[in-house]
Amino acid sequence: MIPLTLNSSQNEIMPNLQDVIKERLDDLDIVPNEYLGQHFLVDEIVLSQIANMATGSNVIEVGAGVGQLTEKLAETADSVVSIEIDRRFEPILERIQLGHTNLEVIYGNALKELPIIMKDLEKQRDLELQLIANLPYHITEPFMQMMARYKVDMVLLVGERFARAALNNNTDSLLYTKNSFLINTFYEVRSLAEVPRKSFYPEPRTKSRVIELIYKDAKQLSVFDYLARSLFLTAKKSPLVKNVLKNALTKYENIGGGLLSKKEANRKTRRSNRQRLAGIYRRNVGVVTETGFTQNMARGRINRIGIPKSILEKPFSQLNNDEIRMLSSKLQLMN
Repeated sequence: MIPLTLNSSQNEIMPNLQDVIKERLDDLDIVPNEYLGQHFLVDEIVLSQIANMATGSNVIEVGAGVGQLTEKLAETADSVVSIEIDRRFEPILERIQLGHTNLEVIYGNALKELPIIMKDLEKQRDLELQLIANLPYHITEPFMQMMARYKVDMVLLVGERFARAALNNNTDSLLYTKNSFLINTFYEVRSLAEVPRKSFYPEPRTKSRVIELIYKDAKQLSVFDYLARSLFLTAKKSPLVKNVLKNALTKYENIGGGLLSKKEANRKTRRSNRQRLAGIYRRNVGVVTETGFTQNMARGRINRIGIPKSILEKPFSQLNNDEIRMLSSKLQLMN
């Protein structure tokens, strides 16, 4: 197997990366599975740019493939955990592991393996962590909905269509989708590089882009961000939009939602409970008192921004892109 890097001091010639990848595939008699998004990046400049983003950090890589990026990540990062769904690449990746003791390869579906990995890593305090992935388009939405639960910065190589959605925060644009809403709620996004079709083997149908997603600090969230996050984080339980917004706005106004530390939130909750109980006592003896921001107040504030009833009465997971654009534009009036 031709290595990805050769010793220049011995005047050896650097092989074309596409030839390296073809040889690795031929060695194992592998035909790339395009359904799994097996379009291998053969652009040395882009590969190096992605790998350099991970200098000094602990990296999770999604989609090791033939290991052309995996090898570079293992050379620049402190540790790499790489997930690969296709075990046909195991002999190639095992060879790379022999030369890089900081590399662990896990074989399985990233959508199933990542929650397990993240649970283990979350036990390590102050762990500097990044996720780097070349995502097939068909898993981008479930992938992003899953990763939004974790406070992880990401560098993604994605199709141009997904990149446009990620970079779009204009709710009046038809390019604004559920992915736009999700990504702009949880992340600061920037484009790092456009990647033409010819930079891959085999060539995909469209060009791609490298984007960076920086997880937003919870202490800086606007009311819009907090309500939007609540919609995504409760989506699996399928509550109605109106109930999520009402509960989230009440929490945001009373205890700062996710803006406070756990200790601060608990302290404020206890104080609010004491005030509420005192209010109940005073009402029982005929004294009217304010007990904080109530759910009735939240309902009234939500009604005033004019979200259509057809959206409020649905679970968030059932909204189409037109409804997402409407909901997002109305929630921005809360700021």
